[in-house]
Amino acid sequence: MNKRLKWLTVVACMSAGFLSPLAWSEDQIQLVMTGTNRAIVLFNGERLVLSPGDSSHSRIALIEATSGRAVLSVDGERVELDPDSVAAPVLADPESAVTDDGGDAGVITLWADSSGFFFARGEVNRRSTRFLVDTGADTITFSSVQADRLGIDYKTARDGYASTASGVARMKSITLKRVSVEGITLRNVAANVILGSFPEFPLLGGSFLNKLNMVRSGKKMELSRR
Repeated sequence: MNKRLKWLTVVACMSAGFLSPLAWSEDQIQLVMTGTNRAIVLFNGERLVLSPGDSSHSRIALIEATSGRAVLSVDGERVELDPDSVAAPVLADPESAVTDDGGDAGVITLWADSSGFFFARGEVNRRSTRFLVDTGADTITFSSVQADRLGIDYKTARDGYASTASGVARMKSITLKRVSVEGITLRNVAANVILGSFPEFPLLGGSFLNKLNMVRSGKKMELSRR
């Protein structure tokens, strides 16, 4: 059995059929370990050992699992956990859960990892991903592999070229309708999609960062709205 340690955010919106004072809530799921038809997760801090057919938890159940992937049912919605991204299950009108510009997180704090890189949780097309903060990149940048996984429509977009570690590569220039990073949401954000598997992680570049205030001190970075 292989360990898979991943923080994943699943956004669940309460449907009209459930009586709740809140329109939606954010659940934290950590996939700790997964193997054939067995998964160990932390669900809002509670450690759960799940197997198919086990209905002991009222909100979450395991549909299937392998050594590198777990498929869960969260509030009746299918959620696939893999090393890169997860679709956010939305149980009602998605627009009812969108925070308009200016009404979301005020200041977010990021901490550098052991290699000195800053990573941030993000969401594009209501699918979660993990951005590498890159102050040297002009725009948010994806590989086409990542863009396909996130459901980004880029194939008919304007052509261009980018210089990569492997040489010059074709790219597509697009505009993302909505991007959220650690609770800060911006709309109509420029982005590039490089055809192929580079970069390894989606890059959070200037088209997002330049609209924020950035304060960095050692291993700490703070981002806030201007």
